[in-house]
Parts: sequence; C-alpha cells; structure tokens
Amino acid sequence: MSTQDTMSFKQMKFRIRFAHQVVGVFILVAAGFVVATLVLMGINQRWFAKNYYYETVFDSANGLNVGMAINFRGFEIGRVTEISLTEENDVAVDFYIQDTYHDRVFENSVLQLQSSPIGIGGGLVFHQGAEPTEPLEEGSFIPTLSSPEGQELLAQGRVDVPRSGDAISGLIDQLDPILASVTTVLQEVEVTLATVNRALAGEDQGPVGDMLANLNALMVEV
Repeated sequence: MSTQDTMSFKQMKFRIRFAHQVVGVFILVAAGFVVATLVLMGINQRWFAKNYYYETVFDSANGLNVGMAINFRGFEIGRVTEISLTEENDVAVDFYIQDTYHDRVFENSVLQLQSSPIGIGGGLVFHQGAEPTEPLEEGSFIPTLSSPEGQELLAQGRVDVPRSGDAISGLIDQLDPILASVTTVLQEVEVTLATVNRALAGEDQGPVGDMLANLNALMVEV
C-alpha cells in the first residue's frame, strides 16, 4: 500500500470516528430533551406531588364519576379516585386532596354534590370547617352536606358554606342584564317598524314620511 493510500485510509477512519461522535452527541441531546419533557409533564401532572386520601358516603351515585374534580372556592383541590357500592347499599367514594390544599381540610369539613338540570354549575364542592384546626388525618371520613351529620354541622354553624346562592340563581343573575338589553333593542325595532309602516301608508307627517313622499313623487316622474 502506497503512502497516499495509507493517508487516505487514516483520513477515512478519522471521519468515521468523528461521525460517530456527532451521532453520539445528537443522541445525548435527544435523550436529554426527552427526559426534560417527561420531568415537565410530571410536574404539570403532579406525578411527584403528595396526595392525601379521604372517604365519604353518598346515597346515590347519580352525578358522580371517577376522576370528577373537587372544587373549593373555584379552585380544583382534588379528584374522585373510586366509587363503589357497599353491602348496606350506600355509595362509598374515595377521593384525594392535593398537598397544596391539605392544610385547609379542617375538622367539620363536608362535601356537597351540586347538580343543575341544565348541566351548568354542577360538581363536587368542598366546604371547610368553620374553625381552623390541624388538617384531618389521611384516611379520615368526611361527611356529605346532605347527610344527617352534615346537616347537624350546618345547623350548628360548624361548617363554612357560602350563602351566595346556587349556580342556577347566579346564572340567571348574569342573564338578566343581557335579557334587559335584548328587550330594549326589540322595543326600538318595533317603534322603527311602526314608523316605517305609517310612512308607507302615507300617515306619517315626520321626516320619514316626507322622504318617502318625495321618493314616491320622483318615481312617478321617472
């Protein structure tokens, strides 16, 4: 093998080795990107967060489903994890509260299943105990507002239930100004149509009637 061939062979080996290094760098970068994406997804999906699990009982499973959000003052603080039927024909519901809101689970807290016949404003709502206490231990039982225990807590003022009205009332309150505006517009349209009808019949002596009369005269001349 000549010296030139030897040098060409060495250059080819160097290029192949360099190409392997480049491919290795790309693989490392891609792997790092995948790991970073998984970590970000895990943080967003709370894979690494602590959840505190509790249980409650409802009379019926209507309106309940696994994965259903639990809301507190408009914030999602947990979700339903399991629904089962007990031997006493009660509906047992297991759920968790996120670690961010665990310190708000006071004693005498209750859950309420809000329903709406029009499908708006329903859901599972958490109501906090009226007096601040240490958070309930994980695995504790939290009654529903509709249960005798929940009603007793409500009557004694030991649970903080907002008195802002139900979801349907709030929705109606929001619709009232819109309905009033629509009514005003319809009234103005009705007055305008009445004026136009009188003008077309030659009964209106105002500007609209004069304009239509002049237009009619012009059409006759044409």
